[in-house]
Amino acid sequence: MSSSRRNVVLTVASAVLITGAAPAAAKIATNVNGFQYDQNTLAFDGTVQSPNKHCVAGRTVTISSVDSGGTATALGTATTDKTGLFSYSAPDYNSKPGTYEATVAATKVKGPKPKHHHKQTYYNCAAGSSGPTQYLG
Repeated sequence: MSSSRRNVVLTVASAVLITGAAPAAAKIATNVNGFQYDQNTLAFDGTVQSPNKHCVAGRTVTISSVDSGGTATALGTATTDKTGLFSYSAPDYNSKPGTYEATVAATKVKGPKPKHHHKQTYYNCAAGSSGPTQYLG
C-alpha cells in the first residue's frame, strides 16, 4: 500500500475511533418531474427520479398548494410505485386554478439484500421538489 493511501486509511480509521462514526455518505439526488394536474383522471401525477433506483420506489410524495406569498399547504400524500410514478386523486381541484407543488423528503433506504457475511447497504436519498407548478383550470 502506498504511503499516501495508508495515511488516508489511517485518517479515516482515526476519525471513526475518535467520533465513533464513519464519514457521512453523500446524498443521492432526487427530483420530481412531470408534475401536473390531469383533467382526464382528476389527479395530480408525476415521477420521482434519481440515478439510484432504490431512491424512487415507495417514496412518499406530498402534494401542496402554494399561496402568492410562497407558503405551501399540504393537500395530501401519494406513494410512488417501483418506477417512481405517483398519482394523487383530487377531483375537487379540477375547477381550482392555482399553484401546486410536489415534494419528497430526504430518507435513508435499504439497498438489495446482502450476500452471506456482508453488511446491509443503505442509501441516503436527498429531498426533491417539482418546484411551483401553475394549474390554469
